[in-house]
Amino acid sequence: MEWSRDRTFVVDLVHASLEGVVAGLHRNAKRSLRAAASNGVEVRPARPGETAALLPRVLSESYTVRGVPSPYPADIGERVERWAAGRDDVYIGAAVVEGETSGVIVALGSHPVASAWAGGTLRQHRAANPSTSLYLDVLRWSLERGHTAVDLVGRVDDGIARFKTGMGGLRRRTRASLPRRCHVRSGTPGRSSGG
Repeated sequence: MEWSRDRTFVVDLVHASLEGVVAGLHRNAKRSLRAAASNGVEVRPARPGETAALLPRVLSESYTVRGVPSPYPADIGERVERWAAGRDDVYIGAAVVEGETSGVIVALGSHPVASAWAGGTLRQHRAANPSTSLYLDVLRWSLERGHTAVDLVGRVDDGIARFKTGMGGLRRRTRASLPRRCHVRSGTPGRSSGG
């Protein structure tokens, strides 16, 4: 696994529109959006229970495929869902493929720069291309809220880097050091401890 503590990808939204963001996507991302549309991918706000059920699975798959265990507790989805309930500065989007929820993404928006904090889609639905649509939905939400940018949070490996640059992300160095293992405390998924 090629994980970096000091690199991330940020999509600039200053003076942007959703149409402009889509126009600025890499051709592969645009192709993925077209494929998702033809595959009937739908993106909508997550429903109660979806984050609890899917977030741990998505994170576990993502880490396992890279040969490491997920650093998140098994109940991360429940904790996030409970913490986000009723908040207007948190968005949890869900991707649906053929009537089945295939992934979730959690976006945090309490600062001028929103963060696409955690999420993704299950590998079994990868051919339908729901991930690009899910990330575009976070960009849409961020634009509607007036955020100046979206931090796509980190660089895991070359494949993830290509995906994030395809979404319009520009490589940036982060200012904060991230812990090696992230332990989400009950009720506060945006904070971490450990090392």
